[in-house]
Amino acid sequence: MSRVFFALFGLAGVAILVWLGMWQLQRLEWKTDLLAQIESRMSQEPVELPSVVTLTYDNYRQVTFEGVLTGSTAHFLTSDRNTGPGYKVIAAAAAPGRRVMIDLGFVPIDQKPQFEQLFGGISIVGNVYFPNEVDPRYTPMPDFAQNIFFARDLELMPEYLDTERVLIVATQVEPDFGTIPQRVAHNLPNDHFGYAITWFLLALAWAGMTVFAYIRMGSSGAKAQEP
Repeated sequence: MSRVFFALFGLAGVAILVWLGMWQLQRLEWKTDLLAQIESRMSQEPVELPSVVTLTYDNYRQVTFEGVLTGSTAHFLTSDRNTGPGYKVIAAAAAPGRRVMIDLGFVPIDQKPQFEQLFGGISIVGNVYFPNEVDPRYTPMPDFAQNIFFARDLELMPEYLDTERVLIVATQVEPDFGTIPQRVAHNLPNDHFGYAITWFLLALAWAGMTVFAYIRMGSSGAKAQEP
């Protein structure tokens, strides 16, 4: 391999690694802005639930809703670090011209029978949420006979409860139905700065090894030409 070709190969490797580091910095800026938007939506004063709810503009938005529970519920199997295994109770609620899903919170596993049907007026403050919890490879299909879901599924739950594809995770519930409201956690990692540093260090190491090998090739060539 000629020294020129080797140098070009080394420079190309450094360029690719630096580009990957810069790309991670761009991702860092995007993720930081996204997290700031989420925190802003979650901390703003609650507004009445919009007539049209979209993922782009309303995910995590703090809203109010008043309506009537229809009796239909869906139970999402989960656990609470303090209580142990249990269910999130997702209830269908109706208001003039619409039907939405309300995540009323957590109940211990032995209390499930008490929440199969819920009726009555309800007033809540909560966050619109478009969960991304279903993995087609690993999430089991719901057990409809036992009313057990294994994720908050925005495809199957609305069909099961006959509602819009709108979920509100309640943080305040009136009256108290006996559930434990749980605030939405976005759980979005922001590790892009660490990834960027890794790529830049790899670029530095690649550059160092290229220079070292380039010098060694030159030295070897000079020795080979000695009489």
